[in-house]
Amino acid sequence: MAVQTLAVSFVLPGVTIDMDAIDGDPAVRLSRAQSTLAKRGQYLDAMFGRPTLIAEGVNTNDTTPAALELIDLTDQGVTFPTGTFRQIKWRHFLQSDNDQFYVEYERWVAGAATPVLLGTRRVIHAHGVVATANVAYGLCHAAANYDSSDTAITTAVGTSDVATSSTAGSSIGNISTNTAVLTHPVARDGGKRVLGINASSDVATASESLYATVFPGASSTTMSIYTADTATPSADGFDDDGRLEVSFFILPPGDADLVMNSTHVELQVTGIASDETRHRVEVFVGPAVLVPFQGS
Repeated sequence: MAVQTLAVSFVLPGVTIDMDAIDGDPAVRLSRAQSTLAKRGQYLDAMFGRPTLIAEGVNTNDTTPAALELIDLTDQGVTFPTGTFRQIKWRHFLQSDNDQFYVEYERWVAGAATPVLLGTRRVIHAHGVVATANVAYGLCHAAANYDSSDTAITTAVGTSDVATSSTAGSSIGNISTNTAVLTHPVARDGGKRVLGINASSDVATASESLYATVFPGASSTTMSIYTADTATPSADGFDDDGRLEVSFFILPPGDADLVMNSTHVELQVTGIASDETRHRVEVFVGPAVLVPFQGS
């Protein structure tokens, strides 16, 4: 089975990063930004919040995605001094023939001879355009109102409307044989998770209490919701007007992540299975924060 390969188009600025542009004294940085130094553009970029590094690459159209190096931050001159923490943010733009995705991440790195990637990367923002449709990623929500026949309706039940309660591209369908399908934008398996679910009836017309669970791995575009009556335990839907809501987390296909390769910090990208995939990554390197150990 073929494995995707990555052709790196370019890595900018194309010369070693001058870390004084990021960590140096503000007066020195300003002076050098106004000088004729060859690397004065790096000082201007840092002062005006522009990316430290920009790279693009294209994955081949193969069936097995692989995480491959797009940028070696260490080779580019980014340092992680011992006794410091440094924040790295990166913006990942991902395109295939019909789809466009964007995810912004951040992570802290502890400096040492072998740097340490701290905690878990955080998703700041994520969205996409799938076959011309605007869709949301990251923390998402889907809601549906139901009539007494368990048919999902778009009209309000009481004061609970659906249109403003579901994120772009996500919805919940009818309940049939105590099962409803939550449809969401195409997503990768890794990181897909359910954060919470609510099954409630209109208290003005019903007093039932439903229990609902969600299986997140039904497919790359769906989750399965199962409902049951808690009063007389059995598979059941709503007897009267009701509402289902699910909060969940998804990420688009493909990926860009910081990875340790021996003592080097790399930014690796993963393409989309069976699609030629273009990546653009913009990396923002934050100043080193001095955090030495204290005491014995």
